[in-house]
Amino acid sequence: MKNDLHTLLAATAIVFCTIYAYCDTEIVYHDAFAAPFELTGICGRDANGDLRRLPVEMDGKLQSTEVASFLVFNTAGATIRFRTNSDVIYIKAQLSHVMTMTHMTIYGYAGMQMASESGENLKLFSCCCPTPANCAKASDKDFAGTIPLNGKYNLNSGGRLRNLTIYLPIYSGVRKLEIGLDAHARLEKPLPQKINKPILFYGSSITQGCSASCPGRSFSALLCGALDASQLNLGFSSSAHGEQAMAEYIGAQEISAFVMDYDYNAANVQELIDRHAAFYKTVRRMQPELPIIILSGPRDQREKKARDYREVVKKTYEDAIAAGDQNVFFVDGAEYYKEVPWKFTTVDLTHPTDLGFYLMYAKILPVLKTALKIN
Repeated sequence: MKNDLHTLLAATAIVFCTIYAYCDTEIVYHDAFAAPFELTGICGRDANGDLRRLPVEMDGKLQSTEVASFLVFNTAGATIRFRTNSDVIYIKAQLSHVMTMTHMTIYGYAGMQMASESGENLKLFSCCCPTPANCAKASDKDFAGTIPLNGKYNLNSGGRLRNLTIYLPIYSGVRKLEIGLDAHARLEKPLPQKINKPILFYGSSITQGCSASCPGRSFSALLCGALDASQLNLGFSSSAHGEQAMAEYIGAQEISAFVMDYDYNAANVQELIDRHAAFYKTVRRMQPELPIIILSGPRDQREKKARDYREVVKKTYEDAIAAGDQNVFFVDGAEYYKEVPWKFTTVDLTHPTDLGFYLMYAKILPVLKTALKIN
């Protein structure tokens, strides 16, 4: 009996140690920039590993120096896609910089958000983000360090494989990103998206996603999530000036549709007249069959400037139709907020709230479906 008891105690100790050791190693971290993960909305990485939305060849070609110096490193619209049956998802990241915004939540400008599935099955989860103290350091112009970001999502998948998407920050740069999964979970490349080429968006801070509360709630993210498409978000705060270099870059991309949201950053009506139609014509010359959806900005039409800008944008569309273009479409920004009081649609009379972005999405979606020939 004494020997049996010793044997039982020894076996129990072995089992306990095995379980305890498993608890220490039950989460395995994977490099989210390597296969089978898919990174979308990014054209490359610089020498530090920071993600870029435009290639280095575009530096110096645009009117605003802010694009090359930091806006190109904001990951607005970029996503990580993968497929797993893990019950929990951990995110461990280093942000290269954070643009602290007074009119956005920290979740929007520095956080990451996860979505399960896409299309009709799309479900957005809450966000994870750095601590406010870490973000405060980034406001120092000499800030050169990295900002840690850690988060955990409980999926309770029950062993079911599902497609997952992680939306990267709207106004921050990402240098490193690791995804932690259950040690015994499967990890696979995501299922192909229904639209196999990305939808490209070009425009101002509104296009970039300011002031969505989370990265998955900008109008471009909502549209691409609903359509099951990736996005190339070329929204640049205060820096979309309709340069021909940008038009030529867009015209050279392999995309399923182009959403042209350029008008807000034009210095005046004359600049818009000089550049808007020319921008459209360059993209059209380079891609004769590409669906182009022209948007006018969500401006308060009680202002003369808003009405003047809208007329310039609308004329580009009307002239294109008159010239025989059958793949150009128009969404009137004056219609976005007609049924909701203006004060609920923006945070500062310019940048949309989540409600404002949803109303934009609701007006653009049917037009984009028509352009892409989706029932």
